[in-house]
Order: sequence, then structure tokens, then C-alpha cells
Amino acid sequence: MDPFLPIHVDKYSDKEAESCLDYYIDRLWLQHSAAKMESGRKELKFLSGNNPAELDRICGGL
Repeated sequence: MDPFLPIHVDKYSDKEAESCLDYYIDRLWLQHSAAKMESGRKELKFLSGNNPAELDRICGGL
């Protein structure tokens, strides 16, 4: 779409991050068994800082 207009998106709440991770697991973007465990999910949320773009990047969406 032209022109590209960036839209600010706030950090995910804990529930939104969990829903996003559930989606990634459902779509087989996350296949490692650790991503399905609470400790793995906590690590992904920590590494991304609950930032939507960073979580997407870490999970291989980009």
C-alpha cells in the first residue's frame, strides 16, 4: 500500500503476548517444545520486552 503510514502500537499486555504466542504455535511458527512451556514463554516475552514487532522478529515472523 502506498504511502506507508506507520502506526504506533503499545507494548503487549501479558494476556495479548500469550495470545500471540498461542497463535504462533497454532500456525507452527514456533515448533520447539520449550515455546509451549511456561519458562519458554516467559523467556520470549522477556527477550522481546512485550514489543509486538520484536516478538514477531524473535519468533521468525520477519
